[in-house]
Amino acid sequence: MDRPTSPVPVQVAQPFVSERPTLEQLRARVHKPRHRQRGNRLAIHWGRPAAVYGTWLAIRWGLSAHAVTLGAVLTTLLAALALARGGLWGWIGGALLLHVAFWLDHVDGQVARWRGTSGLDGVYFDYLYHHLWSLVVGFSLGWGVARVWEQPLGIVAGFLVALGWVLLGLHNDCRYKAFFERLKRVGAEPEERIALADPLPTGWTFQARLDHPDRPETIAASDPIDQPPLQPAPIRSLMTQAALVACEPHQVVIALTLLALVGAMVGTEAGAVLMAAYLGSMALLAPTLAVARITRAIVGGRIEQGFAAWFMAVPSPTHRRNEAEAH
Repeated sequence: MDRPTSPVPVQVAQPFVSERPTLEQLRARVHKPRHRQRGNRLAIHWGRPAAVYGTWLAIRWGLSAHAVTLGAVLTTLLAALALARGGLWGWIGGALLLHVAFWLDHVDGQVARWRGTSGLDGVYFDYLYHHLWSLVVGFSLGWGVARVWEQPLGIVAGFLVALGWVLLGLHNDCRYKAFFERLKRVGAEPEERIALADPLPTGWTFQARLDHPDRPETIAASDPIDQPPLQPAPIRSLMTQAALVACEPHQVVIALTLLALVGAMVGTEAGAVLMAAYLGSMALLAPTLAVARITRAIVGGRIEQGFAAWFMAVPSPTHRRNEAEAH
């Protein structure tokens, strides 16, 4: 990748100037491609469709996408306070507020797409919010259980849950940060590349693989009829995937909602037992899963494999031009 001598402007989608759009106009503009096929079930069936109504209000009130994201942050903090209070009403209130925060987390992106303000700043803010979510929700859940049972071990369990959830998120973020570290070396001096054990030959650059299976355009272009039949996944792989899904924020919101509803039906004491059981199981599952995935990534060379799956080395335009002139 040749280093540009001056900043290259990024093309941003042109915003819609209307500050009073109809719901039909919003639905035609603000959804991502394949928004009904990709993502978790809570987002597909609740978050994205319902967010259009919040987007309709936010645009009329003149709110920016960042302001909506900040609203999601504040709502999550209120949910954490409710969970930390403990008890039936604390858990019910916390679960309801987490649903509102989940909803707002979809409104902000739709507002940005309508106004044409989508960009890396908003993505960065979203990622920060997701890490904050894992931290405060996990710890406050443990604090609330400890308060109800008057047992300090609940605080320890909440810390372990928060640690596990945060590490699972950092596992992905640090992988892509490592990718970017290699991409930044393109065009470096040979001595610097040798010192950094950079495998890229002189005059070469990296190009994203257009056929990577995780790219949206690849998924959209694929025809299920032309795909080979799926092979049954091993039991261990299925169990690992189920454990990962259980630690994802949307699944945590669903679990807390169900536990709060069951607690309302069976009574506060039985509900407290169920919440403590969920906390204890998650305190074992989340950090264990995070440590296992991080260890597997480092020992098994998964980061290098991931980079090779996303990027391939190709001659830079300057290198190709020099080669052509030499011949």
